[in-house]
Amino acid sequence: VWADPGHNILFTRDYASVQSLIRHLKSQRVTHVLINYRYGFPTREQATGSGAIIYQAIDEGALAEVFPEGGVFNGVAIYQVN
Repeated sequence: VWADPGHNILFTRDYASVQSLIRHLKSQRVTHVLINYRYGFPTREQATGSGAIIYQAIDEGALAEVFPEGGVFNGVAIYQVN
């Protein structure tokens, strides 16, 4: 699912919490999330709204890294939805 802002309104929304993000992903049967840090995704320091929630989900283990950023596809990471 391509979820860049403006491309998919089902996923480009503001989430109030990690729990609301994970609940929504699971309701749509999403099992993994790919984040392309090279193009448009804010840095941790710049993240607000849903970007900040995504970083919080990673920190809390709600999104578990299965393919690290900086690997074969530099700038891209894959996370499992827990």
